[in-house]
Amino acid sequence: MGEGRLVTMIKYCVLFLAVCVAATTAAPALANWEIISEGLFTTELGIAFTTPDNGYAAGDSNGVGPTILKTTNGGKNWTDCQANFGIDLLLLAASAADETVVVSSVFGELYSDDNGKSFHLSVGGGLSQSIRFLGTDGDGGKKFGCAGTYGGKQGVAISTDGGKLYKPFGTEKLYTYSRYAAFPTDTTWYVAAGQFPSD
Repeated sequence: MGEGRLVTMIKYCVLFLAVCVAATTAAPALANWEIISEGLFTTELGIAFTTPDNGYAAGDSNGVGPTILKTTNGGKNWTDCQANFGIDLLLLAASAADETVVVSSVFGELYSDDNGKSFHLSVGGGLSQSIRFLGTDGDGGKKFGCAGTYGGKQGVAISTDGGKLYKPFGTEKLYTYSRYAAFPTDTTWYVAAGQFPSD
């Protein structure tokens, strides 16, 4: 066996051992996954936690309609936020920061500024597919960014007051649905757009 081939075989052997060690080390971490709650909704589309214990889940249940649930013990128990939206609303995503909770839906965004005790319809948004908490602005207002359809255009919408009022930024360049967005800076945004095949 030539020296070059032996070195290559040793490299492959070392690489194989490294992969085996990584897989073995990762295996115990997978064992730590635990189902805490299940069967909360018919469709569970949004989840947001402000601490390891305090969180919200948004979804829809057959016969009940849209529902927002809250947990204060890390998901072991959930209570209904008693938000009345009407049966036709489809909740899509959720985000939260401190006492503020923002939920997106097919008919606009909803916000709570009292830890989920009451929800109100936001102004200026649209059909948001996703939502993210972006931090606070210079005045201490909580910033949220959404991706979706606003005024018939695909793009993003930004709120700087905890989800009460949104300013949309649409573009003619996207011809499929704006689904998800990343907001690394105040002026640089990335949008993932697409739609399911019709065939």
